[in-house]
This record gives sequence, C-alpha cells and structure tokens, in this order.
Amino acid sequence: MGYFKSVAGELAVGDLALSRRLNDVGVATEAWFDSVSMHRRQQKIFDIENLFKVEPYTRGMVADDTSVTAKSYVIKPKQVIADMSALVDYWGAQGWTKNVDIVKESITAEINAGYNSRIDTEVTDDEAQALRIIATLYKFLF
Repeated sequence: MGYFKSVAGELAVGDLALSRRLNDVGVATEAWFDSVSMHRRQQKIFDIENLFKVEPYTRGMVADDTSVTAKSYVIKPKQVIADMSALVDYWGAQGWTKNVDIVKESITAEINAGYNSRIDTEVTDDEAQALRIIATLYKFLF
C-alpha cells in the first residue's frame, strides 16, 4: 500500500498506510489512513494549538456570554466560537475542509461546569480527501 517514485532525482513517497482505524466500539477494521489525511489532520491540530496559545488567550479571564465588558483579555465562549469559525474559513480556503458553513454550525463552546477556568469547544470537521481516482463513464450514440 503506497508508492515510491523518482521526481527530479529525489525520492517521492505517497499513499502510505499509516494506522489502522477502529470502529465505534474499538474493534479494528480493514480501513487505513493515508499519509495525506494524517498530515492534514496534524496541520489542523497545529492550527488549533497556535490559535489558543497567543493573546488574548494566554492571560485571559473567563466570563459568560452575558457579561458586559470591553476588556480584550475577557474571554467568552462566543469569542472562542468566532475564532474557531475563522479557522474553519481558513481551512476551507486551503481546500482542506468541505461544507464550511455546516462545519461552522457544528462549533460549540461552553464554560466547563466542573472547572470554571476552562472553556470546552468542539467542532465536527468535514475533511476534503486527496484526489486519487477519476472515474469516467464514456457513452456514445448509435
């Protein structure tokens, strides 16, 4: 599963099977992740990490969405949703995410009930897949 070829004198490797997928109950299936999908997921995780490790998140204070303040360091769940939405727009512009509007509708953020210094967020991505096959139905009239 995969290929190697020489491109301009350099070795190119593609479509490697990287890890086995599990079904909803943790049982192995015959499906595999290809290298393009895995690397794109790594990039998206990197993007999320970088989003939340800069100002205003590094020294933010958590407040609920109904709080009235103009302080830039006060982080509300709706700001997290807005920032994640902008990130999803970026992924869509890169061609990494399909159905951007539906993905953005899936974004949620809320203050953690057990630890009120934490905001939990969730997004359900619709990943674009690497083009590997083009199927053509050729028809003609008699």
